[in-house]
Amino acid sequence: MSDRVYMIDMAKYQDPTKIPWASFVENDVLMGICKSSMGGGFDANCDGHVAAMKAGGAKTGLYHWVDPTQDWRTQTTYLLRKIEQHEPDVIAYDVEQWWANWQLWYEYNKRLRPGSDVPRIPASQWIDCINTIREIVRAATDYEQNARALDYSARWVLNLYPKLVPHVADLQQWMAYYILSGLPRKVTWEGLYRIPPAGTSPGLPDGIDEELWWQFSSLLI
Repeated sequence: MSDRVYMIDMAKYQDPTKIPWASFVENDVLMGICKSSMGGGFDANCDGHVAAMKAGGAKTGLYHWVDPTQDWRTQTTYLLRKIEQHEPDVIAYDVEQWWANWQLWYEYNKRLRPGSDVPRIPASQWIDCINTIREIVRAATDYEQNARALDYSARWVLNLYPKLVPHVADLQQWMAYYILSGLPRKVTWEGLYRIPPAGTSPGLPDGIDEELWWQFSSLLI
């Protein structure tokens, strides 16, 4: 067993039936957090993931991809509907989108055009969006009041938008800072417990002093 606890995050790309939650929970993977929604609607596998987590005895979390280019109030209703349906232990606001045009971003992602062609979301738009969404969630739930709401982001995102930091810094922090890359691979439980190595920490953005969760890999291992 480990002196740490582990969490995995999931979305429509993972099959809920392929994750052995009971075994995970026995070995310190005590919580899963799955994508509930984004600007355009619900994640296709959210309900399946939550059901599988609960059946295996894991704590549950939901995260919403915040999209400042979509109607702020409408997209928040998607998150609130999943909160009401599943009553998760924690929620998270996914703060990572910088592009203001999805089509141009898709083309950039496929290397069909340079990143300089893709317009960025203005900082003022990001701030107004996250403040509006948080206000609606606070009015409808007690997650923020009970310190059960997370900011999911990364150093490069918040350093790109330094004026956004004061508007999310009071939340519990879940930082992406990958130290593993490449293809998915298998490890033993003891091997997992040595990741990250003792004494290491993620790269934190300016204005964020401490993380609660460190997302150290984008791989299912």
